Amino acid sequence: MTHKISLPFAGGFVVRTLEVSDLTDAYLAWFNSDYVKRGLNISTRAFTLFDHMRHIEQCRDEGFLLLTIADAANLGLNCYLKVRFDKTHKLADFDLAMDRALQDRAELLLNASRVLMRHLFKRMGVAKVKLRINRANAAARLYADQSKFQLEGVLRSEVLTPNGKRDDILLYALFPEPK
Repeated sequence: MTHKISLPFAGGFVVRTLEVSDLTDAYLAWFNSDYVKRGLNISTRAFTLFDHMRHIEQCRDEGFLLLTIADAANLGLNCYLKVRFDKTHKLADFDLAMDRALQDRAELLLNASRVLMRHLFKRMGVAKVKLRINRANAAARLYADQSKFQLEGVLRSEVLTPNGKRDDILLYALFPEPK
């Protein structure tokens, strides 16, 4: 079981563990949108409240971090951050999805990302964070560039999209800053 985290950052926001109480109807509708499913490369089926509750428990049982960004009132925004660990090799795989309505607030995601990456590198001893992005996702590519992730390669025709088309996945990596 993984630990709960709460990482404050600029503007009174916090990166914190995603809780069942965050699973509002609005969150479920957002998560079930084609926009999020394509961005996360997940199944096109609709995820129910029960599915999400089970997902939260499974992630905790398997030692993943499943996070959201919350505002000063501790209300979770439509933001999903998932970190999977390879403890043997000290690697982390990072997935994220953010509501389109928040994209004009890129600094919010960048600040949240900075505090989370600092936590992964300094507190958890991670040596490399990997990020997989659908080539068609321009916003995610911009995020990777602005967050100083480095492009490491391309997996051609790696995923099947909801419309039946195959898309490439871009592999990015972030390393801790040299001491």
